[in-house]
Amino acid sequence: MVLDNAGVLSATKDICDNCGSHGANLYVDLHDHLFGSPGTWNLRRCDSNSCGLVWLDPQPLPDQLGKLYSSYYTHVETQPAGAAEHVSYESRGMKRVLKNALALIFFWNANIYRSDYLHLEGMRPGRLLEVGCGDGAFLGAAARKGWTSFGLDFDAAAVAHASKRPGVIADVGELVGKEYPGASFDAIVMNNVIEHLRNPRETLIECRRILRAGGRLVMITPNSDSLGRNLFGRNWRGLEPPRHLYLYNSKALRNLCRQTGFHDLQVGSSPGGSSGREILSASIDISLKSVGSSSVRKEDISGILSKEYLLSLLGVFVGEWLVVIAAA
Repeated sequence: MVLDNAGVLSATKDICDNCGSHGANLYVDLHDHLFGSPGTWNLRRCDSNSCGLVWLDPQPLPDQLGKLYSSYYTHVETQPAGAAEHVSYESRGMKRVLKNALALIFFWNANIYRSDYLHLEGMRPGRLLEVGCGDGAFLGAAARKGWTSFGLDFDAAAVAHASKRPGVIADVGELVGKEYPGASFDAIVMNNVIEHLRNPRETLIECRRILRAGGRLVMITPNSDSLGRNLFGRNWRGLEPPRHLYLYNSKALRNLCRQTGFHDLQVGSSPGGSSGREILSASIDISLKSVGSSSVRKEDISGILSKEYLLSLLGVFVGEWLVVIAAA
């Protein structure tokens, strides 16, 4: 059923795209406390214990999505010219030693800990596509490392910045319909992107088609099973209604990857360092704005992130972000 949701035409959705199960309401009557987009929204969670996908209900029609981003921040570079050229995507010192040790200990999940260059560490540089490339800072760093870097983003201003970076070729649009040649990329990265996509299944099918055999897909996305989501509930920053159309736990994202032809999956979660601190701090602010109080204080954040890190090492994926690495 299509309804007018404060000027955003939207369709009700009560069935899980991943497994076909019914979805029960997780949170109702949500509003955009971050950027003031119109509408009242619900989040449903799949009833199946083997899935757990969370999705926005109702879902904006495809031609309405632009209304949700009219006041949204863009990915345009805000640093002084040239500053992003010095951002490092490499671990150093004891952090690098620790990651290498964890990769040896948890060898079956080694690429989760080999996280340099957004988990491309150890790969021979080839052709790289970043879906949702923003201003191209990562692609520029990858190009300096020897990758042939391509980017795709819906934000024309961001793409203009990305295209100015040496070694980066960027374009405007979404992946489905771009018609890249089959088996033409060695790696595809989607960093905080899949939760925004109206067509995640079709996008992963296309990723599988354009990756060479054995090529690598890396996805990083907010974790619906995180400690932050459980602590803050409807006020967790990672929900971000109505722009986050789908939210994943490890089971749901693993299932989607397998259904779309990927294999050799490595799955983990991460507290996210400074970005984890930001998401929890923002959740406190949203709680204060929406209900006037928060049971979590800013000084509690370090302890929460430490707990997430330790539990994730034990295979309990409760970090603020999920990381999935898969082979085509």
